[in-house]
Amino acid sequence: MSPRWERELAELDAYLDDLAQALQVAALIVDLAEIQETNPPSGVLAQQVRRALRAVESLRAWRADFKRKSEEATNYSKG
Repeated sequence: MSPRWERELAELDAYLDDLAQALQVAALIVDLAEIQETNPPSGVLAQQVRRALRAVESLRAWRADFKRKSEEATNYSKG
């Protein structure tokens, strides 16, 4: 893989890590806010935050698979 792609993918990894951390904090805040409500919470916002967190985890999995396949292709072409 070219150095440019490696830099781009490293930036993507860092972005996904930051986004996942922010969404985890948001999920905790939403959970705490809903616990403190006297009425039963609707949970809609919490569901949206968790859905976004799952999307980030899916992107991370795709990224890991892409990296693995790229490394395999590089090793195969050298072999």
